[in-house]
Amino acid sequence: MKANALWNTFGCIFYLGCQWLITVLVVTLSNGYGNSGALSLAMSVGLIFTAIGSYNMRTYQVSDTKNRYSDSSYIAFRFLTLFLSLGICIVYGFVAYKDVQLFETCICYLVFKFDETFVDVIYGIYQKNLRMDYIGKSQILRGFLSLSLFSIGLSFTSNLKMSILLMSFGCILVTILFDRKHLKLFYHGFPKIDIATAKSMIITCTPVMIACLLNTAIASASRQLFGVNQGTELLGIYSALATPAVLIQAGITYIYSPWISSLSRDLASDKRLFKRNLKKLVLALIGMTVLGTLLLAPLGTHLLPLVYPNINNYIWTFPFVLLATSATAVFGLIHNCLIINRSLITLVVVNAGALILALATQTPLASACGLNGLNLSLLMSYTTASVAGYLYLLYKLK
Repeated sequence: MKANALWNTFGCIFYLGCQWLITVLVVTLSNGYGNSGALSLAMSVGLIFTAIGSYNMRTYQVSDTKNRYSDSSYIAFRFLTLFLSLGICIVYGFVAYKDVQLFETCICYLVFKFDETFVDVIYGIYQKNLRMDYIGKSQILRGFLSLSLFSIGLSFTSNLKMSILLMSFGCILVTILFDRKHLKLFYHGFPKIDIATAKSMIITCTPVMIACLLNTAIASASRQLFGVNQGTELLGIYSALATPAVLIQAGITYIYSPWISSLSRDLASDKRLFKRNLKKLVLALIGMTVLGTLLLAPLGTHLLPLVYPNINNYIWTFPFVLLATSATAVFGLIHNCLIINRSLITLVVVNAGALILALATQTPLASACGLNGLNLSLLMSYTTASVAGYLYLLYKLK
């Protein structure tokens, strides 16, 4: 378990670190923050795509200890949801972004997210078979190729769309050459699903998908609202500050991810054990949040201006960025535990409440506190949702 967790954590943090470096390169290899803002908006649409395309099935898939659905069904169902998500996001991007260049950038980024979201179902099979080391190795390859090809593309073509397509191609190669090979160790055959099974999965997991979509919208809709009101330039600055903070979010997320299967078994065998381990995890994540903020805040305050000279006036908000992104990860644990507990209606209600709170507070807080208003709005929303979800779990498991 420890080796699996280490490989998974290192690989996934490496991948996210490479994704952060891409947001650095899009600034340093471009004139101004225009490309950074365009990439940030494309990423927001990508989050929506992932929410629908994945159907947030990973936790359900891994916690399916009774094998209600087969691996073949999970893979086939992923193809169905991916193409559904692609159609929805193309329409959304066309309506939301009148600028043709922004729309085309979004389409290119959806190619990248299509592969990333598809391979997640393979990662679920790895995790269920206790081989999360394959996930880490896959993520390392993806991180290296995406960063390398994106930087080469932007350096030689100065074309953001071409650079995104190049990194997409690199990641698709990893799926074909690495993940397809290792998948054969656990799964043989061709993905297939009958109408009855597909219908059952839709009915069962639609609340999970809706909750995931709402969860994604908390950050993405808030950022889009901020970008519309404040402009893509300021949104690009926020993205420059927020992306490195994702590393602490990733650290928290990948600390608890290997324990999802364990928590599922605990719930099936002993509710008191589940509550005890959940409490330990929550306290550990809060500790990581405090420690990570204390360590990274002064480091980021000194180093980020060297990378982004124009953010000096906003660097003071970086500790709040760290807190907001950490709150996102802590809520991720509660979100997943509600899925494990199959409290799916509560899951939707908690996420909807967080979204409403975020949208209701974002504009007034941004008006009062500027760039930091976005951080405060997200921190307030995720913290409230985490407390509500945790208290519900304690109540239900009495």
